[in-house]
Amino acid sequence: MRNFKFHIDCRGDKDKQPLLFLHGLLGSTHDFDEIVDACKNDFYCVAIDLPGHGETREIEDADYSAETIVREIFTELRAISSEKWALVGYSMGGRLALLMSLRFGPMFCGALIESANPGLSDEIIADRVALEESWQQKLKTMPMSDFLQQWYEQPLFSRFRELAHFEQTLQRRKNQRPDALIKMWRGMSITKQPDLWPELALSQVPMLFLSGDADERYAFIARRAAQMAAGARLALAPSCGHVVHAEAPEFFVKNIKNFFKVGV
Repeated sequence: MRNFKFHIDCRGDKDKQPLLFLHGLLGSTHDFDEIVDACKNDFYCVAIDLPGHGETREIEDADYSAETIVREIFTELRAISSEKWALVGYSMGGRLALLMSLRFGPMFCGALIESANPGLSDEIIADRVALEESWQQKLKTMPMSDFLQQWYEQPLFSRFRELAHFEQTLQRRKNQRPDALIKMWRGMSITKQPDLWPELALSQVPMLFLSGDADERYAFIARRAAQMAAGARLALAPSCGHVVHAEAPEFFVKNIKNFFKVGV
């Protein structure tokens, strides 16, 4: 039984290497528009609105768990192409990409994981639960514009806020549905997901862990993950924060093409 009717944006030549893009919390397929435009001559680019986001809709009483979501995305990918897929995921989407590559390894030729955490230690989960519940309450009760203003005031997004197209991004975010976002956030919370750190050494899918070097926490996570995952690589974008694909699109595209050995 399906839980979601996914909105899927496909661009490029179907005969070329299929490449899936998974956005982060509050995002949509449009978050990767600039990257897709730069890649569509070399890849068959596919972007999906994750559950609770954009134009994807739930089917009654949907299960928003990460395992269910990656299984349903996997089914969608198989319907589009039986070839091995390349994966790109940012933040929440990066964690989904990591989980998908670990669960369905033979389906993928590689995964680029941007600014994503493989898992939390038990001792900090309670604090993370409290933090997420606080943000979810704000999302439920505040006007969307006010919530977004507070969300992007976090130091994590300081460089992202400086971009010329940041206001345009905010306008897109205002069209999201708070109730749907909260369902996704609660179901997909990293506090409810398995700790993937121990599984990294067993991965059979080549991985590139990418972060901004100014994003100290996630740069540390990327370094650690690249050391633990079998045959993994590391890429740190100079003078970049959390949202590398928006802050340094040329660097991001170059790493996609080099990692997947397409168009170089």
